[in-house]
Amino acid sequence: MLQYFDSIRKIIENNPSAYAVVVFNREGTVEYCMSRYAEPLSLDSITKYLVGKSVYSLYENLNESTSSVIMTLRTGKVTYNENQRLRHKNFTLVISSVVYPVFDKNSGVAAAVEVAHKCEFETRPKVTEESTGYPYIDGIVTANPIINNIKERLPDFAESSAPVFIYGETGTGKQLIAEALHYSGSRKTAPFVSQNCAAVPDSLIESTFFGTEKGSFTGAESKKGIFEQADGGTLFLDEINSVDVPFQAKLLKAMEEGKIRRVGGTEDIPVNVRIICASNEHPADLIGQKKMREDFYYRTSVIYIELPPLRERPGDVSLLADRFISVFNARFGKNIVGLSPMVSDIFRNWNWPGNVRELKNTIERAFFLETTPYITLASVPTLLERVQVSEGGSVDAEPEERGGVKGKSSGVLLSGNRDINLQDEMNRVEKEIIEYYIANNRYLRDVAGKLGISPQALQYKIKKLGIKL
Repeated sequence: MLQYFDSIRKIIENNPSAYAVVVFNREGTVEYCMSRYAEPLSLDSITKYLVGKSVYSLYENLNESTSSVIMTLRTGKVTYNENQRLRHKNFTLVISSVVYPVFDKNSGVAAAVEVAHKCEFETRPKVTEESTGYPYIDGIVTANPIINNIKERLPDFAESSAPVFIYGETGTGKQLIAEALHYSGSRKTAPFVSQNCAAVPDSLIESTFFGTEKGSFTGAESKKGIFEQADGGTLFLDEINSVDVPFQAKLLKAMEEGKIRRVGGTEDIPVNVRIICASNEHPADLIGQKKMREDFYYRTSVIYIELPPLRERPGDVSLLADRFISVFNARFGKNIVGLSPMVSDIFRNWNWPGNVRELKNTIERAFFLETTPYITLASVPTLLERVQVSEGGSVDAEPEERGGVKGKSSGVLLSGNRDINLQDEMNRVEKEIIEYYIANNRYLRDVAGKLGISPQALQYKIKKLGIKL
């Protein structure tokens, strides 16, 4: 028996950077699990959610032939998974893992240990009686009439193979719309390939898009580009405005002819790909500045979608906050109820220059700091700092850090306390937060890290607020 547990412990100890470890007994039922989002668990203290559930009940798309855990239990061999999608009723788990067999003293398979090296959650919105029957579209949370109008038209857009051009500021949810278009249409079972064009160096852009043939340059191997990878499905080109004009002509040719040629290749390769482009700059400005070809824009914008920034959708802030809290509760195993009244006031009145992405990141960061059932001021220090800069008009702040409008206040007020000086109140709260973390951490660099600011910024605040060390 001791040897049995020693084998499990050795597997855990040999994978210190694993995202999660789950131990299944010989029947395929969870006996033990640990995660990097929780304190390491001993064998007598296990996660209640997973323990006692079979691998089949956890994920609805698994059966005897598709479960790597069952395969390892039956064969006694190590099983490797690469980006396996495990569907639960409320989410999809994308996991890359290795499943190890554990043997008893008679050399029989007694358990399987799954070590996850990648684990990502994708929420799957519930389909209600009032829903359209398109989960990805229903998952777009909004009370805004413009976004609702887009949602109503998405099912028709999804069934088309016409190119789509999405314009919106950074963080407005362009990829969410692109995914809804793909997974709600006839191409949903084919690949969805997403490429941030700004992340591709000019020297590699042609090989990234069209692939390479072996020997085309030193060290080159035969490799598919993203057009071939997306064949039959959808190719989402984010930040298309970063692609230079000469290469736009090559993209246009590939789209119109429906074929590409690899770098160093001699044969044309047919591809059937729906193109969805996204830009954080308005296409009219790009054309006017000669940063985008007119013919390229007209070809890619058969369907045009423009997303309003979050500051023009104030009614969506609380809805989105509730959605993100629900998502992160499931992801991190916490039970945050909602926003405190003061945080709710700030959220409603802040301009959110980073849009939905900024709101999501603010809430996710708060989950690592919050120790109460509500997200309080103490867990949103970075947002408080930005609000203070906006209200105070710091000369060190860039225009984007002032609520997105140069020289304009965010207008954050504490409801019911209009006689309170917001600057003084923020200074008081900020001082309390910093003093708390200084008292509970040995090094200032750790304090800065937990507050999400640089050590230099922390030193400045300690001096400014008169904090004694």
